[in-house]
This record gives sequence, structure tokens and C-alpha cells, in this order.
Amino acid sequence: MPEPLDPLIDALLADEFAAAPTLASALGADGYDDLLPDLTGSAIRAREARDDQWAARFSALPDDALSPDERIDRDLVLSTLRGRRAMRDWAVWRRNPDTYLNPGLSGVFYLFLHRTRPEAELAEAAAARLRG
Repeated sequence: MPEPLDPLIDALLADEFAAAPTLASALGADGYDDLLPDLTGSAIRAREARDDQWAARFSALPDDALSPDERIDRDLVLSTLRGRRAMRDWAVWRRNPDTYLNPGLSGVFYLFLHRTRPEAELAEAAAARLRG
């Protein structure tokens, strides 16, 4: 029996937010505002392996077990994961310094853009990100 789609998406998002806390902040998810992603080579390779595992799990969901809307959601996830796989050989994390600058700078910007918490808490989270 295939996994239910909604809990699978929830688990994927939790994994995504843990790996990309500035994305979590940009999307308004709580609990990530003072964190930065681990951008070491080993962490990036681990993320790639998890992407492959997620792709296998989502690929295992048969069309007949999903509603039309769920098929669209599954296929969107798969297209994102396949796009990441297609770009792996380019190794943008080795070529582009924005990979390392943007999480800190944009991560601070997103905190103040959305203002989801009191300013003092945002300032503490921003300072933690800048120290990171």
C-alpha cells in the first residue's frame, strides 16, 4: 500500500526546512529564524542522497492511489527533485559564491520583510544568522 501523500509532503517539507532554514523563514515557518544551512561538501552530498530517497518515495505513489490534485502535487515534487538531480554535475556550490553569501544576507532580509515576530526577537535571530 502506498504512503499517503499529505504526510509524505509534510515530512519532505520538514527535511527541506531543516536543510534550508532561510527558505523556511522566507515561507514563514516557525523555528528556523536564527539558523543557516550547512553548506559543507558533506552536507551537500547528504542532501543529494536524501533528494534521491525522496524521489524514490514519491515515484512509488501510483496514479490510481491519488486524486487528480494529488497527482499534480506529486509530479511537482518530482519535477523539482529531478531538476536538482539534473543540475548536480554543475556543482553550483563549488562555482558560485552566492551559494554562501545569500543565505546569510537574504536570510536576514526575510526576517524583517515578513516581521512574523517582535522586533527584538527578529534582531536576535538576525544577529545569530550574521554570526553564523
